[in-house]
Amino acid sequence: MLVGVDVGPQQTLESLQLGNLAQIGLVNNDCQRLEYWAQLIRDCRADAVVLGTSTSERGIEIERACLHAAFDLHFPTIVIEDMPGNYRHLRQIMPDLLVVESSRAANHIQQYTDGLCTTAIISGGSVRFDSLRLQVNQRRRLEINNLSRRVVWIGQPETKANLISLGLLLPHISRMGLELLFKAHPRDDGYSSGEYRKLFSSYKNKVVDVSGCNIVEILTYQPSLTLTHFSSLAIELAFLGVPCCNVLFPESGGKVFTQMTGLKQPFLCEVSGSGNITNVDSIECQLKRYLFDEKERGAQMTRFDEYYDIATLQQPKVINAIHSMLHCK
Repeated sequence: MLVGVDVGPQQTLESLQLGNLAQIGLVNNDCQRLEYWAQLIRDCRADAVVLGTSTSERGIEIERACLHAAFDLHFPTIVIEDMPGNYRHLRQIMPDLLVVESSRAANHIQQYTDGLCTTAIISGGSVRFDSLRLQVNQRRRLEINNLSRRVVWIGQPETKANLISLGLLLPHISRMGLELLFKAHPRDDGYSSGEYRKLFSSYKNKVVDVSGCNIVEILTYQPSLTLTHFSSLAIELAFLGVPCCNVLFPESGGKVFTQMTGLKQPFLCEVSGSGNITNVDSIECQLKRYLFDEKERGAQMTRFDEYYDIATLQQPKVINAIHSMLHCK
């Protein structure tokens, strides 16, 4: 039984259905009562519950209730963390198997639990990107001489943090003669209420709203760089050949990221598989580096490929680990 609420966990768990693991389909239910999940688990014919790691308040409550119910029934549980830091560890409720993005993410979990975590932890959480791994051979190569003058901003739900970061970035983007493609997050309430209009009105013909575009449509604009706080869509674009830069100013993206994950920066930034802008004084210098330094761009993409092991599908590894865990139960 697969249980995921937010889009990221749903994408991750849906990728596992290719292995016919689930006995019933993906569950996306508003019920937050333990009793609901206990009854569903008793009635279903599944061998285990496989949960995502949502970050919305609703998602966390639903997935926690399901995990709690499964634990009380001594039912096998697997948690798959679609993005590092999303796992909400409950000391009294440990899944039988935790699947995380990388060995760095596994080490973080051990540190987060003071080394007391007895759950089996494996890497493979980036299984959600397996469909993109199959497309890597068609990845477009962005040559410096053929770069567009466009960068794409992939937003997060936090309107205030987005406005702060964009307010700091746009003067430099404008001065450099660049065009910003703006994609709002689906849960960004400030976008639907028009809170970005005042900022963007100062940069007419410099900002193009692509919030209604999917990833394929965004690529038709040929962006040369993705800017984001820490969106997974930026990772998807990197799989397809567009280098990424995490914008983590202490008062905006950096603050939200640390509050949400407990991390100072994404693990991808730690291995320099993504750019990183944290200092207001270095914005333009860093943008030029990530846009126009061909050696830097190539090295960054190489480190991205290594971190995500782009040549290896993760689904078989995860499926095998789940079956091995069930065999030992």
